[in-house]
Amino acid sequence: MSAGATDPATQLQGTWTLTKVGDAPVPDGMTATMSVNAGQISFDLGCNTINAVPMFGPTFVRFRDVVSTKMGCPPDVAALEAQLMDALGRIDAMQVGVGDTLSFYDGLNAIQLGAQRAAP
Repeated sequence: MSAGATDPATQLQGTWTLTKVGDAPVPDGMTATMSVNAGQISFDLGCNTINAVPMFGPTFVRFRDVVSTKMGCPPDVAALEAQLMDALGRIDAMQVGVGDTLSFYDGLNAIQLGAQRAAP
């Protein structure tokens, strides 16, 4: 987590545009968002909604109670959703960076999710 952060949930509050999921950037033309509100995180990649509850510790972040709607999606969207579900299981650290960027890392310090705060 970023230095001096006292409440990660407050830092994350709002809407973010995902720029990276797993080991690949979000494809051009595809909208992928993460919304944080009242301790819940929702992801929308254009088909299903994925919800999770973040748990923050002094040196870690994990996601629990990860659930998804089960609509049939175009193959490219379904593949990105599968990558997101896999990434959520790997994440154990985060950093809010300069310019309202956000990175979630796995145990090997590889970025699993990248995001940019959405304009209000």
